[in-house]
Amino acid sequence: MLSPTQIRDGFRLRKTDAVDAARLAEYGYRFADCLKRWHPRSERVEQIHQRLIERMHYRDMLQELSNVLRSLRQHPVHSEASLSRLQQMIAQLAQQVKQVEEEIRALVAEDEHLQEGCAIVRSVPGCGEVVSWHILDVTDGFRRAVSGRQLSSHLGKAPHERSSGKSVCKGSHSRGYGPTELRRVLHMVALAAVRLRGELQGYYRRKVQEGKRGLVVLNAVKNKVLHRVCACLRDWRYYEREYVRGVAV
Repeated sequence: MLSPTQIRDGFRLRKTDAVDAARLAEYGYRFADCLKRWHPRSERVEQIHQRLIERMHYRDMLQELSNVLRSLRQHPVHSEASLSRLQQMIAQLAQQVKQVEEEIRALVAEDEHLQEGCAIVRSVPGCGEVVSWHILDVTDGFRRAVSGRQLSSHLGKAPHERSSGKSVCKGSHSRGYGPTELRRVLHMVALAAVRLRGELQGYYRRKVQEGKRGLVVLNAVKNKVLHRVCACLRDWRYYEREYVRGVAV
């Protein structure tokens, strides 16, 4: 008979390269029947992915330099030459962002499937062009089916329960981390959704009036948006406000 503590922690006391290799080999042997074949992403999706990374870094640098410029302008003594150089760099970065976005639009426009998928994502209230590109990237060009729960978990937005017996009672919480850029874009999507007149705005205001914290309700709005996007992509149809699933009789 083994104690619960030994079962939980006993196999993790030693951690070396040899031990890790043995565990990986054992796992691969025992679960070989669960192995799924890996397929590389298409060249077009990979090109979009690289441009999204490039855009993210340009936007980060643009924000950083804008903050520096704002800070220097507030100082009682500042150098006009420094301000001029910062303004030139900001203008160049803004132009680079526009150029990258145009290249992404061109890549999407050349593929009818990608173009239609992005249009479906944009039909969901609050979703715009940028989030459609990121959903395209995550779903391998809308060819990999994911549920709203899976995508939400991937982004660290889905609450998961952590409780066992009497010793572990942490309740349901989201992990709070995931792909940084898509999480940032999703936050802006949720803010746009609660500002638009409609169901999500009413939901947000109602929950806040009930005493829920604003960020907690906003996280729920993010989950609702993700579930709607994934449902529309699953059925390959545009979002309908009054949509009712057909029931067999």
